[in-house]
Amino acid sequence: MTLKLLYNANIITMDDASPKADSMVIDDLGKIEAIGNEKELRNQFTSFSNETDYQGKTIVPGLNDAHIHVWKIGHLRTYMLDVRGVKSIVEFKQKLKDFAEINPESNWIMARGVNEMVLEEKRLPTKEDLDEVVSNRPVFCDSYLCTYWNR
Repeated sequence: MTLKLLYNANIITMDDASPKADSMVIDDLGKIEAIGNEKELRNQFTSFSNETDYQGKTIVPGLNDAHIHVWKIGHLRTYMLDVRGVKSIVEFKQKLKDFAEINPESNWIMARGVNEMVLEEKRLPTKEDLDEVVSNRPVFCDSYLCTYWNR
């Protein structure tokens, strides 16, 4: 197994017991073998196939979960109506109407992001609200707090 030493870095470990370090050892598969003080790591691992001086640059953990749902982001970028940010049911219904007209081939209309707490009416759209705009096919709307549809 070959090992790589990264040293002279500002490593943020996210470990309360040892929140910062200046060096780390990585194996040839990219697995972190050790994090700590450069001198200690040089004593623990006697040879390295590669050494990189990070010149004080910061290294943070590679997995920072921003908590997105890839399928929802994919839907929002493809065939789902994004209604995040609408301020009223009137605005919601106009967006729904426009989307339905642009996508006549969709058997279902899926919308996401209604938040009744920011709507002027302080309520979610009802089945009747949805039916006023789209009555010939189901509408599925995923709000921040619940899921509902008009069929």
